[in-house]
Amino acid sequence: MFKSGQSDFTKQFKVRFSEVDCRGYLRINNIIHTMLDATNEYYVAMALAKPGFEYLNYSWIVNRISIQASKYPYWNDTVVIDARRSPYKNIYDVWEVLLRDGRGDHLIRIVLYLVLLNVKLMQPVLLNHILPKEYMKETCSKDNNFKTIPSLERCDREAVFPVQFNDLDLNKHVSSFVYIKWACESVPAQILMEYQLQELDISYKKQTSQLGKKITSQIQSFQEGTQPSFLHRIIENGGTQELARLRTRWKKVSESKARRHLNLMNLKNIYTIVRL
Repeated sequence: MFKSGQSDFTKQFKVRFSEVDCRGYLRINNIIHTMLDATNEYYVAMALAKPGFEYLNYSWIVNRISIQASKYPYWNDTVVIDARRSPYKNIYDVWEVLLRDGRGDHLIRIVLYLVLLNVKLMQPVLLNHILPKEYMKETCSKDNNFKTIPSLERCDREAVFPVQFNDLDLNKHVSSFVYIKWACESVPAQILMEYQLQELDISYKKQTSQLGKKITSQIQSFQEGTQPSFLHRIIENGGTQELARLRTRWKKVSESKARRHLNLMNLKNIYTIVRL
């Protein structure tokens, strides 16, 4: 776990039945939640997150997320999370999170940019004003530089979602994952059923928190080789103010491979029950 002056975090878990999609793969929301849990555990250990941090009127805000998935873990697979953080330009706390399988093979890479916000002033705080000196060594990889996401030139498809109570996080704002969910749920059903999210970049622009408020998720489709790709824009319904901007790229899923894997897991579970 965490040690003073170190930036590494390692955790191992098994993919549970409640965490997989209809094909048996770990859902993207559980990947995001696992990553955010790791960062929050780190900040709590440093007394730089709730509980006990809100009295300073500071809050960690997700600014950007980048995901590259080469392979998704299945139900009951063992997954190892390796995470490392680094300050960047004295504004961003950058996390690089790697998900590996039980054999150590690379599955998913996530880069997360966090900003420490003064809630009263609604302004970012310089990290060297808050973090101990030993946590200010900048080791951020050049590969973590976030690519600019272009704006939509047209809207090919859109969907409207209400802000719900379960969308809110501890800061009483819509959780960072919910914007990703709104974007992905706007993708055509055929893509969702036959493809898998391979790359995602999201830049958060503005927070929202009002229950019942209607949010519009717009997409513009384009092609990168043989893979379908989309630009996304999340806005308040009837307005033009962007809440988030995304780019996603999707890859074809081998349904037969997923089905064979699930059948094998079912047989193993039946065998375990019989032995008991």
